[in-house]
Amino acid sequence: MSGAPDASQVQDPKTLAVSAAQAIARAPGVRYSVSISTNFGGGAGRGGIASNGIIDFETRRFSGTADAGPVGGFMLLFGGPSHGAVIIADGLFVQTEGGPWERQPPAPTTMLDPFLDRAGLSTAVATAFAASRFDPALRTAPCGAETCRVVGLILPPAALLSLAAYATGGNIQELPPDLGPVAVDLSLDGSGFPVRMETRLTAGPAVTTVTLQLARLDPAPAVAPPIQ
Repeated sequence: MSGAPDASQVQDPKTLAVSAAQAIARAPGVRYSVSISTNFGGGAGRGGIASNGIIDFETRRFSGTADAGPVGGFMLLFGGPSHGAVIIADGLFVQTEGGPWERQPPAPTTMLDPFLDRAGLSTAVATAFAASRFDPALRTAPCGAETCRVVGLILPPAALLSLAAYATGGNIQELPPDLGPVAVDLSLDGSGFPVRMETRLTAGPAVTTVTLQLARLDPAPAVAPPIQ
């Protein structure tokens, strides 16, 4: 994109983080891996979910799996209850517990739509980062075969709420009143692309750990319908 800063020369954490979020809008596709684990505290048990897949931003196609594992979790769009898969390619297809693929009835939107819109996703993340408070010190950490720069930031409640509302299509309108400060570690590769994000959310006795990993794919990955 014309006018995009050279990430290798940027030293200001805020500029670097916003630029990394904007880099999503220039990616033909991504491979993702996300894990969400909650310890509810007070003997209330644990819950969680892990999901992996690919996104073709060019044609807004998606293929991914989700696994709630032995502790269980919210499968949402994925089949479940403990394992499921979804493909969006000329329709919406869901697979439950490794069973046969089933084509779902046509719908104007899906819960995954916000994540397939790279421009909207990039803008939502960049806006949240722009409103955040940053650790002035850049860190480094191993990043596969290379070394990543790590930006530390604190998301303010309003920015987190706006980002959550985007991700859920507006279904979240308020945050838990006892939500603690949301600290995020954002890892960027040599090109400035965001390859890892880690955060811990605390609300009362509950602690939720979220880890997201991304890999830029160019060209975009091929995603085909699983059945005709």
